Amino acid sequence: MLSGRSTLVKEIEIERIKTYLQGGPYTPTELASILGVHHFTIERKLQSLIATNPDFKVKTIGRYKVYWYRPTAYEELVKYVRETAPITEREQLLLTLYEKGATNKEGAIPAKAFSNKQREILDQLAIEQRIVITTEGRVLLTELGLMIAKGIKLTQK
Repeated sequence: MLSGRSTLVKEIEIERIKTYLQGGPYTPTELASILGVHHFTIERKLQSLIATNPDFKVKTIGRYKVYWYRPTAYEELVKYVRETAPITEREQLLLTLYEKGATNKEGAIPAKAFSNKQREILDQLAIEQRIVITTEGRVLLTELGLMIAKGIKLTQK
């Protein structure tokens, strides 16, 4: 039974803790009752998060410790972009190339694998130097296209 409990402890998601702590400060006991784990376990997890992530904050008030999470401006910006800017077909195409590993000649994808509409977008991206279409008709990302695709992936997680 103890091993099952420790597995449960390991599976506590940081995102769930972030979600609760963004709403306001909590004590480990309050979080433990919400998440269904022992308060010592939550406190250990929070201490490790504070040691590794400066966005997690703690304040001692008397004998109690209160924890909260305040994301950096960067994370707030990413969240804003994710919520307000839907991904376009061009961005989706760059993201697809990135996810399929079209970052070098060995990973290049044949242009035949794309629809006619996607090929038109590929032509535009090639003009803008986001991708390269080789003489063999294979498509791969340029360094600029790779950076853009990584940014798209980051904002669309």
